[in-house]
Amino acid sequence: MGRINVHGYQYDEGLRHVLRDHARQRGHGLWNTEYGENDASGKGVLINIFLDFRYLQAQAWVYWQVLDGKGWGLIEADNEEGTLGPANQKYFMVAQFSRHIREGMQILDGGADNIIAAYDEGESKLVIVAVNWWVPQYFNFDLSSFSQPSTHGASVTRWRTRIGEGDRYVKAAEDTFMNGSKFWSYFESGMVQTFEIENIKL
Repeated sequence: MGRINVHGYQYDEGLRHVLRDHARQRGHGLWNTEYGENDASGKGVLINIFLDFRYLQAQAWVYWQVLDGKGWGLIEADNEEGTLGPANQKYFMVAQFSRHIREGMQILDGGADNIIAAYDEGESKLVIVAVNWWVPQYFNFDLSSFSQPSTHGASVTRWRTRIGEGDRYVKAAEDTFMNGSKFWSYFESGMVQTFEIENIKL
């Protein structure tokens, strides 16, 4: 056996770290080959992606059905009738990860349950995905532990999506810049943002 496949239907109650350690000790790969729920707002998928990245640390993550009804799909659809409806908010939540964290990138420890970081060595690019579960506030990101933390004044590109309704994978204006080895950004409550930082070295 070379790989363990797991489903994510224990949601936020599963002992992810136990399975992770079990797989590592035996030299097995680990994939989450099925996750799904009927929360069209995106909150459910967001909670569990963050938990899976931080504690399960699988090499692949697969959503149940892109097209399905009653909030289960990323896009509303009636598969029996063959009809297609609108994209749910969680479609755009998943995009905050899938359009930026690509195959082969190195997943780094973001330092908190609400932050994911991934590094593309070939492109010298860092991707950070963060969510604010609390009151509106600024998040400060310190990249001083990198051997080359980008360059002072460099633009940090960002995209944002709100849980439930509102912004849907909106690319923000160029208003975020490196200040030495740090940058910061304002988060409304229930907002997830993805940042791309160029010219960075581990």
